[in-house]
Amino acid sequence: MSIVPNNQSEEIPPPPSTTTTKITTTKLYQSSNGSTIREE
Repeated sequence: MSIVPNNQSEEIPPPPSTTTTKITTTKLYQSSNGSTIREE
């Protein structure tokens, strides 16, 4: 999961094993607090 400012300064692709968890966590965080969470 990446929580970053709107200026997209970081582009780090996660390992395949992390991607699924990352997507799930991101959606949960987005729907719960609406913070800027970027899923790349």
